Amino acid sequence: MSSHAPARSGRVLLSVVLCGVCLAAGGAAGYSLRRLESTAPRAVQPLPDSEARSLSALGEIQPEDGVIAIYGPPGDRILKFAEPLHPGQRVKAHAPLVILESQKARQKELALAETQLSQARQQQQAIRKAADAKLEELETETRELDNRKKEDLAVEDARIQVLRAQADEARTQLGRLEGLSTQRVSPTELEQAGLAVEVARGQLEAAQAARTKILNTYQRQSELAQVKKKEILAERDQALQQVPVDAAEQTQRLAQLRFDQCTLKVPDEVATGTVLRVLGHAGEVTGTQSILELAAGDPIVVVAEVYESDLDKLYNGLKKPGGVSATVQAVALGGSRTKPLTGHVVPDHVARLIVHNQLLSLNPRADQDRRVVQVRVLLDPESAERAREFIGLQVNVLLKP
Repeated sequence: MSSHAPARSGRVLLSVVLCGVCLAAGGAAGYSLRRLESTAPRAVQPLPDSEARSLSALGEIQPEDGVIAIYGPPGDRILKFAEPLHPGQRVKAHAPLVILESQKARQKELALAETQLSQARQQQQAIRKAADAKLEELETETRELDNRKKEDLAVEDARIQVLRAQADEARTQLGRLEGLSTQRVSPTELEQAGLAVEVARGQLEAAQAARTKILNTYQRQSELAQVKKKEILAERDQALQQVPVDAAEQTQRLAQLRFDQCTLKVPDEVATGTVLRVLGHAGEVTGTQSILELAAGDPIVVVAEVYESDLDKLYNGLKKPGGVSATVQAVALGGSRTKPLTGHVVPDHVARLIVHNQLLSLNPRADQDRRVVQVRVLLDPESAERAREFIGLQVNVLLKP
């Protein structure tokens, strides 16, 4: 067997060489034929004028205000959904979405904080009530003091009036006696009349002094009442400062905030939203993965990526009265069998920054690394309703300046 092995090896090698020669000859002939065909004159069909001016780009259907992901705080768990959620469901701002398991503990903290705040306020109320009682008692004493003052002054005024009348009468009597001749009035009578005038004057002055003393006495008592009132108010304010109502209110507000954070809601900046998908389930730990995703806003747009080399055509089209119209197609939308989506582009919706593309063509021969400008296409109302069911769909956009 060893003597025939070299012969067989030689024949095999000769066959391989002959096959290679044949293949090379055939390949050369095929190449020559293709070259002849390529060099043959061919009639070039010009594109229609509208298609020659059109710009093609890849785009993606998106909500006008974007997609918002709802996350929970790390380490918590989903207790339940506030209501059953399903894709396509419309929600409004502040609407509760997810209730977290930490709500139970936060509710106890809130109840404790509210109890402490209620006790502090009751203590404050008791202090105010006690001070008000003292002030009311002081007010009653002041009113009684004013009544006694009026009565005492009325008595003194009446007495002074009587004494003033007596003094006037005494002076009148003295003047009459002094007008008579000395033969008819004895010196003793004149002396007694003069003494009566002095006595009446003294009594009147004493009564007026008593009245002034009464006024001074009641004035001092009124001033003492005012001092006592200030002491009561100062004592009340000092006692109120020692009651930690402000701290209790802050603790209650913080507990309320933490309790509210246990319910994930539609963000304030989203007036209306649409549920795109629900990723979380009851019992799952919250953290890096979103619980659900919302389409923010009602309008639906297409964000197209226009080649940087086509920007000149786009800007020229935007300057014209008709602007730039857009046609949007995709296989998921029915392809060429159904009416494409339509819309338009306005200058404010063209980005001013050239970036790397985010969308990749399914054609393997297409350029996968290119620089583009993002252009937002506003869909017509009918097209927007159709596109609402295809958020995130990659589409082909044809812009016609």
